[in-house]
Amino acid sequence: MTNLKTPLGLFAISYLIYGIVMNIRMFTEQMWPTYLFFISMIIGILFLFLNKPTKQLKNYKFWQIIIGLIPITFFFVYMQIVNSNSEYDSNVQNSIKENTTYFKNGIWIDEKDTLAGIEIKNRKWIMFYQGMETDSSDIYDYKVTDKLPEYADTKLKLGEFLILTNKSDTLKYEILGYNEESLSLMYFPRGSILTYKNKK
Repeated sequence: MTNLKTPLGLFAISYLIYGIVMNIRMFTEQMWPTYLFFISMIIGILFLFLNKPTKQLKNYKFWQIIIGLIPITFFFVYMQIVNSNSEYDSNVQNSIKENTTYFKNGIWIDEKDTLAGIEIKNRKWIMFYQGMETDSSDIYDYKVTDKLPEYADTKLKLGEFLILTNKSDTLKYEILGYNEESLSLMYFPRGSILTYKNKK
């Protein structure tokens, strides 16, 4: 037992106790996940094996403390990264106001090409070109948000953004204007402006 009174021995006992206690709680309180608890026990056992060899080092207490603190430091940094990412994701999700009933059903004709247009019907965004058959790749689900997550760290201001998705593609626009008469969109990332007139 005297060998366990070294810094690394005390660290080993601490990791083992933590692992045992948390694994007991895993069964009694149905905690999940449990991987870190098992890892704690493995680290404790490893430190027991390293305890005697590291005593041969000069200033071994210093080095044993450093070794004992490595898992704690790693875990602390890991949790900071995880919490930071979770907070970012939460903030982004909380800031996005999704709306799938923003647009009324209707047909919109491209101002530059009167053969091209959009039909909005039953929460679907359908792109068409007169004389050509519309297939599944032209039909999108849509949602309107106040922020695009991938541009959250840029100077892009809060606004109204349109995201179209189907099995083969995702398209993103900023809604520049929308009323009963006209619809104006800016396509990302190219920045081209698309303007449509309502076909009444």
